[in-house]
Amino acid sequence: MRSESSARPQVDRLRRGPTVPSAKALVAALDRIKEIAALGVGDVDTGVLPVRRVRELARWGMTAKAPALRRHLPERRTATLLATAVSLEAKAIDDALELLDLLMTNDLIAKARRQAKAETLKRYPKVTRDAAKCAAAINVILASADWDSDATVTSLLAAIDDVVPREDLVAAVENIAAVAPPSSARAGGEWRTGIVDRYATVRRFLPAMCDTIHFGATAGAQPILNALLSLPALMQVRPTRPAVTVAVM
Repeated sequence: MRSESSARPQVDRLRRGPTVPSAKALVAALDRIKEIAALGVGDVDTGVLPVRRVRELARWGMTAKAPALRRHLPERRTATLLATAVSLEAKAIDDALELLDLLMTNDLIAKARRQAKAETLKRYPKVTRDAAKCAAAINVILASADWDSDATVTSLLAAIDDVVPREDLVAAVENIAAVAPPSSARAGGEWRTGIVDRYATVRRFLPAMCDTIHFGATAGAQPILNALLSLPALMQVRPTRPAVTVAVM
């Protein structure tokens, strides 16, 4: 049987949740849930007991030391350990979900936003110059509405060449088209695309999270939950090459 000094670090470890929002810490938080669930108290029905009494026992068990617990009668010790384990399992899940929220907000989404913003600022000077050339050409086209009715396309192109050389205008349009998102793109599409670059971070904890935490959803959100739970299986699928059909003459 282990001594009190050897058992205490393990108890303290289960009591303390992770504090650093990282993929490694989230994996440790999920392992903590599994370890607590392995105690086998998750299926015990405490609904027949007064909620206030169970909470009091759990609160005492979360902070008490082993010598203080030994001074109680066996029934009181068992009740305290049961209430503590049930409460600790729920707390471990809450800690893991809170850590997931911090990781997604501060690490994945925030870094993707900063990277997208940095890329935007990096190409801003060049896009500004090209946009100014295009604006000058558009102004000439708009002004042509006040020309004489006998004005021709040739005269319009000549007027544009006076403000922006043809080759410069073509290059400006190509540059803008290369960096600007399409008109049908969703708002924030650049930083959302950047999240894909952080796939390695999500890969570390996603399979364990789907296997450890039993999520629930409303009827409207159930398709999203189903998609989430199917991701671990998709992550195991190796990329395949398209089949090549050889025509026989």
